[in-house]
Amino acid sequence: MGKPISEGKKEPEDREQDRFDDKLKELRLHTYRGMFPLRSPWVQEEEVEMGIPLIIHHLRQQLQLRAPIPRSKRMPSERRTCQLTDPPWKEKNWASLTTTVAVLILTFLCKGMQSQQVEGYTLTAPANVLVQRGLCVHIPCTFTYPGQSYEQLYVYWFRDVRTMHYYNSGYPPGLLVATNDERETIGSSASGRFRLTGDPEQGDCSFRINDATSTDRAHYYFRIIKGESIKFSYRNSYTRPRVDVTELMEKPEIRKSSELLLGKPVTISCQAPGTCSGIKPQIYWTSYFIYDDSKPWQQPHSNGSMTYGSNITFTPSEYNKGQVLTCRVTYGSGWPTTENTIRVDIAYAPQIVHITVNITSNGHLGSSSLKSERDPVSVVAQEGNNVSLVCQANSIPDPLLSWTKWDTTLNDSKQAKEHYLLLPKIRPEDTGLYQCQAKNLLGSVENAVRVTVQYPPRTVQLIVSQTHEWDPERGQDAPRVVRNGSQLTAREGNTLQLSCKADGHPPVEVSWVKEKRTVKQWSSSPDNWLELSSLTIEDKGEYTCLARNTLSSVQSTFQLDIAFAPKLIRENSTCWHENNDFLCTCALQSWPPPQIRWQVEGETLSGNSSSGSLNVTSWLQGERATSRLRLNDSLDKDHSIICLGNNSVGVYTMQFLLSSLQTVSKLDHHKGSFTLVCHQL
Repeated sequence: MGKPISEGKKEPEDREQDRFDDKLKELRLHTYRGMFPLRSPWVQEEEVEMGIPLIIHHLRQQLQLRAPIPRSKRMPSERRTCQLTDPPWKEKNWASLTTTVAVLILTFLCKGMQSQQVEGYTLTAPANVLVQRGLCVHIPCTFTYPGQSYEQLYVYWFRDVRTMHYYNSGYPPGLLVATNDERETIGSSASGRFRLTGDPEQGDCSFRINDATSTDRAHYYFRIIKGESIKFSYRNSYTRPRVDVTELMEKPEIRKSSELLLGKPVTISCQAPGTCSGIKPQIYWTSYFIYDDSKPWQQPHSNGSMTYGSNITFTPSEYNKGQVLTCRVTYGSGWPTTENTIRVDIAYAPQIVHITVNITSNGHLGSSSLKSERDPVSVVAQEGNNVSLVCQANSIPDPLLSWTKWDTTLNDSKQAKEHYLLLPKIRPEDTGLYQCQAKNLLGSVENAVRVTVQYPPRTVQLIVSQTHEWDPERGQDAPRVVRNGSQLTAREGNTLQLSCKADGHPPVEVSWVKEKRTVKQWSSSPDNWLELSSLTIEDKGEYTCLARNTLSSVQSTFQLDIAFAPKLIRENSTCWHENNDFLCTCALQSWPPPQIRWQVEGETLSGNSSSGSLNVTSWLQGERATSRLRLNDSLDKDHSIICLGNNSVGVYTMQFLLSSLQTVSKLDHHKGSFTLVCHQL
């Protein structure tokens, strides 16, 4: 056997090291024995242990100790000197030093509790989880820890009940609910219901709670142990998932394999709430009709959970219409029960489409209710009204309702019992046939309504066409629009066709008026033509087209002028002798007004002008033009005087012959010639 190694004589550095270690051990001993209030439910062993290195640093400063020098780096004893700083315990009170250390420990612990996490230790999990009583919940979780070790990793989930200590080590408070450490015992209230679902070696700390009870309502925290080097609880500044348990509110889900049709078998399935792998629920069916025996089923999932359900099969009949079918799920004695009820509705095709028309005018609402008929029914709205069309139909399943206008889809189809089509501030172009179709997989039916929009007459449109009777080669002019308040000119002798058009509903009536005198009575003819043939000057005047319906009236007016060639006004056309001068007056009428020129012995004058013995004065009054010629010359010779009047339509020529015998002859030419002889008075 080997002999014990004698300690021998220690170097000063060794004695310093031993003294330092003794003081630390004594401080730890005082700490763990309860000298300081460190062993509260919020302070755990590893927190104190992790705080010691920091305390040692401050302690060295307080004790004025140097860190021990490793033996491998020490100088040989014969070559080194030693000078020790006077230890403070030779001068300072031990109680004062102990108090200082306690303050350091408490300061470290309080700081860690408030906000700091330990480097290398992380945990990610939901802060709050909600589960219904009797169901299950999966809580995902991941974690990390520092260092590498090949020792077995043990993980533990605790229900954080601070007044309870249920763990062999005696340190962590709470109830152990899940672990991979087979040496430990799960609390009786959690046994068989809590299960780790993740692989801790891969940093997965997820767990599941089955068949939740009200006692599961608490915070939970995670702890790991790996050999003697790692013992850590993820508490305080780490996430502690909070599980809240509510009463069972979720109902079973009832599904049909297909629509219920008379005489065709159908399978009804009831799925229990949740996907728990704990207590297998009992599923019961209740009804007043006969069905095959229920067939329970279960479906496992990759995460270890399970879905439970039950199926029944029956053949619907007339007797089943309106009956109810209930699926009840219970999780055993003392556990909650939940149920769901459906109505047995036998599928059928839509039978009738009902259309309701609502019309709002100036805040007043009126409605018209229509039922399916062979011919569409009509409704009337006035321009600017708000119109809504409501299509209603019943079937099982609900029909697909759609609106169309003249086979054009107006809005999205809707699977429902009612579908609206809105026509705000309706316009004349909204007039038309609106059709609603209701269909499902068993059939379809439709109905239609004809909407008519009433509106007052629009702006009157006047259209004119002129036929040139005096010039057959020109024939008839192309029709053109005459604007309200404008002037229209037509040639004498021609034929004028006037059309008055005004759009409105109800249909518009039209009447023609000439200067407040009716020239054509009210008529609803599409074009309402007014024909003026062989136009004369008497046809000149203001013409008005009146258009009206039961809502309002409008009108359009124009001025008609008749164009004609110059004509002689005989009573105002003559020559006479006055004070040794000859005076001749020439008066002509035409439209447009004529221009008058005088030709005297090769010289031409017009307007107001003079030349030698000739002087001309002219004036205009409307369609009449008058010109007077004064000739200062001898009466011993004959004189030939010509009056010319012209406009855009034609020319008029009149010749005055003055002889020395003082006889005045007048030669009139207009589309040929004629002779008029006048004697001097």
